[in-house]
Amino acid sequence: MQRKLLVFSLLLCFTSIEFAHSQIDNNQMSKPLSHTKQVYVDEARNNLYWPMDLPFWVRLSASPEDGAPSFLLDKVSPRSKVKSKKDMSKGIRLEVPGRQFVRWFNYVTKEELLLQFFADGDAPKSSEALVNAPVFNSGKRMFYGHGLKCVITSSDDFSGVEKTYSSIDGKPFTVYRDTITFDREKDVNLRFYAVDRVGNARKPKVVPFIVDLTKPTSRHETLNNFFMNTLSPGTTIKLTSTDAISGVKRIYYKFDTQTKPSIYQGKPLKINHLSDGMHTLTYYAEDQVKNFENPIKYTFYHDKTPPIPDIAIIGDIQPAEGGDYVSPRSLIQLSAKDNKIGVDYIEYAVNKDRLMRYGIPFVAPFKTGLFSVTYRATDKLRNISSSVKRDFQLDFTPPKSTYKTIGPCFSKHTVIWMTKETKISFNATDAGSGVQKIEYQVGNANVLTYKEPFGISEDGQYLTRYWGVDRVNNRMENPALLLIVDDLPPEIIESFSLTPTGTVIDKNGKSVGVYPRYLSIFFAAIDRSSGIKSIQYSINGSAEKEYTHPLLFKEEGSYIVQVRVFDYVDNTASKSFSVVIKD
Repeated sequence: MQRKLLVFSLLLCFTSIEFAHSQIDNNQMSKPLSHTKQVYVDEARNNLYWPMDLPFWVRLSASPEDGAPSFLLDKVSPRSKVKSKKDMSKGIRLEVPGRQFVRWFNYVTKEELLLQFFADGDAPKSSEALVNAPVFNSGKRMFYGHGLKCVITSSDDFSGVEKTYSSIDGKPFTVYRDTITFDREKDVNLRFYAVDRVGNARKPKVVPFIVDLTKPTSRHETLNNFFMNTLSPGTTIKLTSTDAISGVKRIYYKFDTQTKPSIYQGKPLKINHLSDGMHTLTYYAEDQVKNFENPIKYTFYHDKTPPIPDIAIIGDIQPAEGGDYVSPRSLIQLSAKDNKIGVDYIEYAVNKDRLMRYGIPFVAPFKTGLFSVTYRATDKLRNISSSVKRDFQLDFTPPKSTYKTIGPCFSKHTVIWMTKETKISFNATDAGSGVQKIEYQVGNANVLTYKEPFGISEDGQYLTRYWGVDRVNNRMENPALLLIVDDLPPEIIESFSLTPTGTVIDKNGKSVGVYPRYLSIFFAAIDRSSGIKSIQYSINGSAEKEYTHPLLFKEEGSYIVQVRVFDYVDNTASKSFSVVIKD
């Protein structure tokens, strides 16, 4: 008995699936990229990896060659739980990751064949290593000093890591390629994730930390019975230090030529052990991540008219009735003049708070609205000036700015497809000191002050940033716009289900293909920017219709087919051709 060999191939059919990651807390942070699920073939190991989110179908073919006719297997065994063709229309779903087999069983000879592939449903794992810098854990935040570098590593158990992506401070995710160096002081929000070769992507890992490169700021205060820089044995010196980021770890000090500095314990320093004459106190502070302050030197030896106090604003200020506007960056500076023995100290109070000693310029209370500063000065003999009150208004809120498109455009979130005729306009409002200006930047061009709607004359992609600035220089940058100028029409692609059986010459002297009845014509279009909006067609001058399925020609005759394609910014391409249907 002659035995026939049945050759078959399995064609796995899939549909593209994209995953869009959700935003991380702050709505202004960029979203992770979208990654298409796809089949990956490892040529070196001869392995096929299939994403678990995609169903597959089985087809039979009489040849292993690409393009060979194949036949969908949609009839199932009576023993199967699947009872109808409708059940198979959604394909076969993979349930567990790892090694998979398609089994062929010869019912007569009991011979079987296992065709292997791998199901991959797990996203890669990524981790970070922050190295080469001093580190301090406050219990709530991590702080790093000079020299900080970050290395991100990713691994995947199945198809392997395709790429690792990272984002810093909400900026768009980019491909991670090498060690990241943090050489600027800032509050960092590091996010990263990896995608494997079949498109599985894990939710980004968020690593917040602070890079502290600023030295502490220290000061001294002399206490008890002194006149200017002439101190008495009863005088003490108090040291204070501030560090706005990681915090002060310790303060060091020494007197004169002392070899090794001492550590300040928090109590004012006594000087009664020093000899008569000139002396120098040297002190400096260290923060929690080993930023050392430059040494400060204080040299010392051992009237009835009060001082005249004054107040000044360093930084942003806008005169206004009812109190000048200031910003959160404005510093309030107090000073005083004394005509004889000199000013001892200045006291001040904000609103109804208690009076406190003035040391360095300070900021307004972080609350929008009216506030007052009351201040006075005392000289070395404890003469106290009259209190002076000055009103201010804190403008804490930056302007709110918006954009608008004028002309043809198509938008998705902050991505805008437009033509050369499209204009972009900006607007801003401010409830406090008022809008000073709107600024914007297109690509890497210079920052410009907005005056009127503008367009872009060259095709391409332009990352555009914009922000409003009020009269005390509060500003808030909006999410960047990606402006894509698209003036190129789509490209039309047609294909025929049958080959021509011959040609004829039409009345215009052109050669026209002759095809059998039941010819199907398929249309597709490509647009490399905004995308295809619609395909319209007309046969023999009839009204245009939306193309939804292949054109089928059942009847003999001559046909003139006209096709038009529109992209999302109304760029149009058209094509016309003739066919003759004849058996």
